Amino acid sequence: MEWMALVLFTVLAEAAVGLMAVYGLYGLTAAAREQSSAYGKLGRTVYLTAGCTTLAAILISLEHLGWPLFAPRALMGLGSSPLSWEILLTGLFAAGAGALWWLSRSRPVAPWLTGICALVGVAATFISGRIYALPAIPANANAFPVVLFLVTALVTGAALLMLLLAVTEAGKALAPAWLSNLSLLTLGAVVLAAVATWTYTSAAAGGAPEAQAQAAHFTGSTLHLVRLVAGLLLPGAVLIWMARRPARHAVGAALLVAAVLLGGEIAGRYLFFESTTFLSFTAGL
Repeated sequence: MEWMALVLFTVLAEAAVGLMAVYGLYGLTAAAREQSSAYGKLGRTVYLTAGCTTLAAILISLEHLGWPLFAPRALMGLGSSPLSWEILLTGLFAAGAGALWWLSRSRPVAPWLTGICALVGVAATFISGRIYALPAIPANANAFPVVLFLVTALVTGAALLMLLLAVTEAGKALAPAWLSNLSLLTLGAVVLAAVATWTYTSAAAGGAPEAQAQAAHFTGSTLHLVRLVAGLLLPGAVLIWMARRPARHAVGAALLVAAVLLGGEIAGRYLFFESTTFLSFTAGL
């Protein structure tokens, strides 16, 4: 379980980024313009949720970085270390979300401010994925870690926005216009996550011996099967039902989708890190 702090840090931070990005994207819709008051009130909850989730992720990451008093030293490598950029950009995203929440309490937030904050978060997610594209690990020496992290942000962020549509008054006002296509967007992200995982394991299985060993360890894990069934197939079925019958949308369905998708991405991320560690030990890296 040594990777859990890193797993939770990356997945929670990506969920916050995805929530901000998808909310900003839906700000371009006619419903957001026609119901600007409801959109603004929903934004207040989005900013607070994104900021608190990222803050929690940062606090959890201190367990991985080491003694908290020395963790800020990680910023000293901005000239050469992607890790330093990941920490800086994640901190800026959290600060930006907090500032937007504070601003939204007294006035409407300009859409471009939400967009800038989301772009900072996406940049942090991109850099985070680049850190694990290690040349010494053949299966990971490619774009997959970046794709994995970005897809996780989309999956979990869309699911969190769907949940906020169900549990907030402002969200309920926008749900009739957003819910069906948001369900389809989340479903598309789930399919993309499944395709990305299949592509990754298939490419690794046909690669170098070290990559083949990692792919076998990855796909042979019970956790991989649990993630496919409970973290992808189950929410996919619920999302199809929600897209076809948005009027019957309930808090329970949104909560189920958000919970199983977040749990599934945590399981997938743990397996990603654990399989990498397995290869490091077996190959003597």
